[in-house]
Amino acid sequence: MAADEVTQSAMIDEAMKRGLGRDVLSLKPTVVTIDFGMNDVGIKPTNHIYSTYLRCMTRMVTVLQENGARAALLTPQPVEEKRSDPDQAERNQALRKFSDGLKEVAAKTGMPYVDQFGPYMKILLRERAGNPDKFIGGGRDGVHPGAVGHTLMAWAILKGLGATPLVSRAEIDGKAGTLVKAEACKVENLKIVDGVIGFDRLDEALPMPIHPNAGSALELAPVLEDLNRYDLQITGLAPGDYQLSIDGEPVAKTTEGMALSACRHIVSIALKTSSPSMVGIF
Repeated sequence: MAADEVTQSAMIDEAMKRGLGRDVLSLKPTVVTIDFGMNDVGIKPTNHIYSTYLRCMTRMVTVLQENGARAALLTPQPVEEKRSDPDQAERNQALRKFSDGLKEVAAKTGMPYVDQFGPYMKILLRERAGNPDKFIGGGRDGVHPGAVGHTLMAWAILKGLGATPLVSRAEIDGKAGTLVKAEACKVENLKIVDGVIGFDRLDEALPMPIHPNAGSALELAPVLEDLNRYDLQITGLAPGDYQLSIDGEPVAKTTEGMALSACRHIVSIALKTSSPSMVGIF
């Protein structure tokens, strides 16, 4: 039997006191991200579960605000039901309802809201059209994603929180040996010796690391384009082949007009020439 409203409120307050007080508020956070819903929906969603979820989310935000912390409300991701129309599955329709209700909580409390359910479902529908049994998230079941699913979730969440595509960018005139532009990084000790362009680069932030098992996530969503633009552009050189080295270690080769990808912290870079008119690392 479901608890009445007064009893339920007391239960929620006690749970917040024990859970938030012990695990969160004791750390004196200023910002907290909240991502609940998958387990709350249950196997057989009901209106009572939905109303309880919204009451709990509202109370959690209120408690955090009372203790000086801001909260960002994140929706759950969809369940990867084995069907070509996973958006029509009962649990996913319930999760969509939960997500829309959470948006209302965010609006009432003035907190940021991030919908990761929608972008994930869009990818899921596209991929399931050709293979209804495919788990795109790489997990052992439809509820628990692996590295691929976690990367897609991170992509949707970070975009929703306002993360910008550019990590940092440096542009160098390879003919003059001068720095043209540096955005969100510092370039020092730029020199050309025996046909090698070398410099030290210190970035204000690092690119988002991609787990080795999450490579297919980059084919499912524009993760690098949306979050990991870590750019180097060299202009003014003669056409030819180039080798990119990081701390003396060769990492890539390119010819004129070819773009390279680099998602690791670069302390120093040397472009070794036989000489493109432009080399871009994207």
